[in-house]
Amino acid sequence: MQTYRWQLDLQMFNQEKTEKATPKKRQETRQKGQVAKTVELPGALILLFAFLSFFLLGGFYKERLLHLFGDLLQDWLTMELSAGNVMSLAYQVMMEVGLMLAPIFAIAVVVAIVANLIQFGFLLSGEPLKMKLNKLNPINGLKQIFPSARSSNSSKAY
Repeated sequence: MQTYRWQLDLQMFNQEKTEKATPKKRQETRQKGQVAKTVELPGALILLFAFLSFFLLGGFYKERLLHLFGDLLQDWLTMELSAGNVMSLAYQVMMEVGLMLAPIFAIAVVVAIVANLIQFGFLLSGEPLKMKLNKLNPINGLKQIFPSARSSNSSKAY
């Protein structure tokens, strides 16, 4: 490794702040809803627990599927078609499918809430939901869609 005559602190050229935030500033940003979080952790935990639910509740799913297809192949194929029968059949199928999906949905919701609570604790803030009218400026939107003439002219030089 080569040594240099002068020591140069490259942090002086960095645009990011090097000082740690004060507790007051950290509390203010937390109240605004600006917390460090990852979306991968809840997603991974939901996937893990959903597959664990298949392992643990496999008998329940097997029983429900056999009941659903057993009714389909034994009773529903020989049924007279009428508006009342079709509506009854649709309702019955939706209830069976809903009963099969309800445990998975419940596990996913509970795991997502717990994973987010693990990351940053309980936080209830309406600040990110506030409407910012300055973001709805149509002129700025047009500037982003249509670049300025200067940048388009510079591309012509190549």
